[in-house]
Amino acid sequence: AFTIRRHSDMELDIDTKRAALKASPSVVSVVSYKGGKMMFPGSGTIIDCEEVNGTYTSTILTSTTLLGSSPESNTLQDDIKVNVFLVDGKSFTGCVSAYDFHFNIATICITSD
Repeated sequence: AFTIRRHSDMELDIDTKRAALKASPSVVSVVSYKGGKMMFPGSGTIIDCEEVNGTYTSTILTSTTLLGSSPESNTLQDDIKVNVFLVDGKSFTGCVSAYDFHFNIATICITSD
């Protein structure tokens, strides 16, 4: 799910590299499917994680482009499935919890133990 491009970070200053390293565990890969066919690959950022009785629920901020609807329709398609891939290679089925096509943002929730 993630591609490492070592040559592209050679010109970055040390502060930028530190910031990227600090943020990287929160960056995820997200892929949407409709009818079993891949629609859009993208990325997201984990913005919240709550633990209740050993179960973790994470909220991911991403783009509504992933959901395949136009800003004019402002409705979520019924049969969209979203898979979320963490940097450690684990994958989860995501649930669209909120979206705003006008601002092109969406939140996806995943649950793990």
